[in-house]
Amino acid sequence: MRITFLTPHINISGGVKAVLGYAHRLARRGHEVTVICPQPILAVVRIKGIPVVYPKRPLMNLLRVKPRWTDVAAQIRYVSSYAEKDIPDGDIVVATAWQTAAYVKDYSPKKGRKFYLIQHYEALFHSPNGEGKADKTYTYPLRRIVISTWLKEIMHGKFNAEAELLITPVDFDVFYPMRNGYNEKKRICMLHHFYNWKGIDDGIKAFEIAKKKYPDIELVMFGAHLKKGDVDSDYYRSPWGSRLNEIYNSCDIFLCPSWREGLAMCSMEAMACKCALVTTNNGGCRDYAIHGRTALVSPPKRPEELAENLIRLLESETLLKTIAENGYQYVRQFTWDKTVNQMEELFEAELNKNK
Repeated sequence: MRITFLTPHINISGGVKAVLGYAHRLARRGHEVTVICPQPILAVVRIKGIPVVYPKRPLMNLLRVKPRWTDVAAQIRYVSSYAEKDIPDGDIVVATAWQTAAYVKDYSPKKGRKFYLIQHYEALFHSPNGEGKADKTYTYPLRRIVISTWLKEIMHGKFNAEAELLITPVDFDVFYPMRNGYNEKKRICMLHHFYNWKGIDDGIKAFEIAKKKYPDIELVMFGAHLKKGDVDSDYYRSPWGSRLNEIYNSCDIFLCPSWREGLAMCSMEAMACKCALVTTNNGGCRDYAIHGRTALVSPPKRPEELAENLIRLLESETLLKTIAENGYQYVRQFTWDKTVNQMEELFEAELNKNK
């Protein structure tokens, strides 16, 4: 099949990691896969303090530039916009964010059968103008794929729209346990982000509450941006691959304080490294975070209850190990081979309609 994915960017993020994960594996199976990514035609770099303009987009296409943080067997085509003239003809075309869905909706049939990979309820975190646009895209005549049961329920309940469920899996070749045990001075890992809905302030407050009772605990944070705030923590900027695996394995508990998540890939990656998960009931986590079994779960925006669950694990090494082991075993069911098989079957079934 000739398959095209439209992505807003190729920087490190959970959504882009999933899109490139599908593109890579479908290409490895022999499909002709192209990832479309917008880039400006010109950019400026400073050489010895002197600004130099260079043709960014043509150069990236000429050199076939790909992200260094993940493997991508698919072709990446850098374009000025998602205009149809820049999209290759194909069998399948996939929108992967609300900004791309409007373009896919209007493409001619020669671009392929139209799908929409919905990775979050994006109306929750865009401006009022963006919210209206995001909601509208869920009503478009595109075949919907969602990455969590929570998103499937939103599509059905709010928009009377059906969607296929494909839970984004963890790459177990990258994320796996290397630990010999757990730290005496427990290390708490948390994603850092500037979006308010990531609940970072709640997570820090929960950590600080727990630290009053257990002053030896340590906070470890990572993210794609410069650290903000003055909380005392080890901070890693844009770790990926084996380095991120090492960070997870150096920690005992993963703390996810988000108000809402389409899935929360970092939580699943940490579970694959045998971190015990303490999370909010953020929606997407319901496919793997079972309270008292695979995780300890509390309502969003209640840092005191998040802290209570954190303290429960700090008080009991047995509970920590049980939650970590159960979580590890549970996420192992979500494999890339199975999920890519499901995506192939969806695409093939769509192509075989009306034949």
